[in-house]
Amino acid sequence: MIADLAALYHENDVITKALAALGAGTAFAIVNGASANDPIALLDAHIQTVIKAARTAGSTGIRILFGAGAWLQMKSATGVRSRFITGTSGKQFGIVTQENARQLFLGEPEIMVTYAIKDSAKEGLTASIDWLLDNNIIIFASRPTPNRIDPSFMKTFRPMGAWMVPGSYETADGRNQVAKYDWTEEVAVTNVSAAIRLNVTSS
Repeated sequence: MIADLAALYHENDVITKALAALGAGTAFAIVNGASANDPIALLDAHIQTVIKAARTAGSTGIRILFGAGAWLQMKSATGVRSRFITGTSGKQFGIVTQENARQLFLGEPEIMVTYAIKDSAKEGLTASIDWLLDNNIIIFASRPTPNRIDPSFMKTFRPMGAWMVPGSYETADGRNQVAKYDWTEEVAVTNVSAAIRLNVTSS
């Protein structure tokens, strides 16, 4: 249970700090049926911007994080669905997944979607449930095996081999055994220029 809570807290911490660092963001319109509004081409342009701003090397990849609402609009957009038409008769749409959608973008970046939710109401009040990241997209540089000088947008610092370690100890009077969980980490924005926030609108 503690491990589950820690993982949820970590995701909330990462998204909250990312949004705070990136500020208000940039409007990103997904207009269905508009040939001049190709969401793939528009995102490719932003990917190029992030690559140049981050000065990424070949070992530092680009990732795209979609909020739940943004992903729903993206995968349903005419400019995306039309790329997955299969067959020669009775046109059928293939399924747009995170894995096959990455092939549409420059450099085939890793695509992630967060479905994390948060209850912002205080304890005892009517729940107020919302997505941590809804109609937003974050494009960012991230190295799978980070080091001290790579240009990743964010990094999580943890003690080596000492993160989320279960254990137990006796109380001072020796009557009880206490279960404990050592959990230490620091989430930090290390290169704010290596990311961009997009706020999705549709029509």
